[in-house]
Amino acid sequence: MMLAGKVWPIAQPCRKAAVRPQPIRVRSAYHSSQRAARHTATASTGTSKLLKKRGVSSRTRAKCVVCSATRSTLEESTFTLPSGLRLEVITAQAADLPTSGSPKPQLVFIHGSYHAAWCWATHWMAYFAERGYTSYAMSLRGQGRGDHLEGAPTLDDHTADLGKILDHLGQPAVLLGHSFGGLVVQRYAADPAKFGGPPPAGLGLLCSVPPYGNGPMIGRFLRKKPIASIRLTWSFAARAWDGNPELCKETFFSKEMPDALVVTYMEAMAANSRGRLLDLSALNKLLPLTASNPGGAPVMVMGGEEDFCVDVVGVEETAEAYGVKPVIMPGMAHDIMLDVKWEQAAKEVYQWLEQEF
Repeated sequence: MMLAGKVWPIAQPCRKAAVRPQPIRVRSAYHSSQRAARHTATASTGTSKLLKKRGVSSRTRAKCVVCSATRSTLEESTFTLPSGLRLEVITAQAADLPTSGSPKPQLVFIHGSYHAAWCWATHWMAYFAERGYTSYAMSLRGQGRGDHLEGAPTLDDHTADLGKILDHLGQPAVLLGHSFGGLVVQRYAADPAKFGGPPPAGLGLLCSVPPYGNGPMIGRFLRKKPIASIRLTWSFAARAWDGNPELCKETFFSKEMPDALVVTYMEAMAANSRGRLLDLSALNKLLPLTASNPGGAPVMVMGGEEDFCVDVVGVEETAEAYGVKPVIMPGMAHDIMLDVKWEQAAKEVYQWLEQEF
């Protein structure tokens, strides 16, 4: 896979000791919600039959996905860490547009809990590629199509992985982190050298966990909506959203989200998040993080008005920590990159990029 004149490290064959579900990525809801059910599935017998009818083998790793409506090409590859562990990376090369002035920065997307790189490939990567931005979406270790893990990684494990990918890219990138991915971005930005990569060109914290973690938000939820708060805690801690479309919608999406899409994305989340994402005890020892941006990179903080995972107060506190004004998206829930108004959120990020770079 050619990447800015470089080739991603070639992965060795998967270790057979770790049996893991094989998510299948097919042409999905880049331009039509009716095709969203083709998004991601587990390679079960029933799914294999379904994909076979659509001309996709359950054993075939998708090398390129081309959206006929946008002409954007997404390429799936793996990045091999020095330990031999493989991470999934999806790339969207910028469309050929007339250029003037400085080149546009690269974008690197980092997902949150129970998601993987696919959540950015569904809409946002094609959107930004059409507007001249090359982007990369990484699946955090143990998630997506990366190697399966037996234990739970730490925040610093994920941050070091990000540093290695950024070092491989060879030039500063704008980091766009969603939910827990925003915490990874904050940890990296505070000390890039510690994690082996270049200073970021910019930071986008999207429905991000605040520097102090989730504790104060949970306390607010308990005081305001105790029953709903218990449901949210149950949804995350016990993975209760898996197989429960109603709870999944309540946790991640707005009321306007079509139920069929909720089921599609719920299945994608389940198929791509089989391993534990985080060692919570190790995380608690690091909190609160220092909201530091020593390189002075531009920062954007965005949240959803109807987000039940990261409330508006949490978004405002994160923005205050970085000295910026928050952008609150009306009527949007937690998964701003997948929800029905995803394009409005993408447009806000695009306008920020055009203004700053």
